[in-house]
Amino acid sequence: MTRAAALAVVVVMAAACQIDRRTDDLKCALPADCAGGAACVDGWCVGGEVPDAEPGTIFDAPPGAPDGDPGAPDAEPIDVDASTFCPATCTTCQAGVCVIDCTATSACSATVVCPAGMPCKVECHGTSSCAQGVQCSAATACDIACEGISSCAKESICGTGRCTVACSGDDSCDKKVKCNDSCACDVTCTGDGACAAGSDCPGTPACDTGLGCTSSLGTCDQC
Repeated sequence: MTRAAALAVVVVMAAACQIDRRTDDLKCALPADCAGGAACVDGWCVGGEVPDAEPGTIFDAPPGAPDGDPGAPDAEPIDVDASTFCPATCTTCQAGVCVIDCTATSACSATVVCPAGMPCKVECHGTSSCAQGVQCSAATACDIACEGISSCAKESICGTGRCTVACSGDDSCDKKVKCNDSCACDVTCTGDGACAAGSDCPGTPACDTGLGCTSSLGTCDQC
């Protein structure tokens, strides 16, 4: 081997040794795979702290890295406040809560899906808004306001966290509100014809108010 070729091998090996392998820990399949309060988005833990890194630090690709791959070689640490991370499915994020605004008439015509691993608030204020219902089962908590006439026409489904669904629009929540897996659930049905199909409530039958659910009894609040 020539001296020039040997030097090239040394340079390549040195560069390989400088690759930061800690970024492999950002890969995820489920929210539970992410530590430090991070959310699992598109196969990567985003917004929390990286294992073995300084607190308050995540790794991002350097300028020019393809597609902003978090696992790109020579990734540089940057300071990130997890509370500022906001998934694209949210209209906005407020204090770490994903807010999905469906104010306009017939807004959010497809099923509204809350992002995993964070609290979610869905505002179905427009007439016939959230027509295909709300899927909030992967969120840590759900707050759904079905204020528009005939809003939330299809099922709204909550996860294991605390769930609040206000069906104040006339003929809102026409199909069931399903929160039987929630640690506490409050479904109020104040609109004319609201909650026509009733609700699936957690805990004992005492948590079922007839159309909605209550967490006011001790046995109905397990959060």
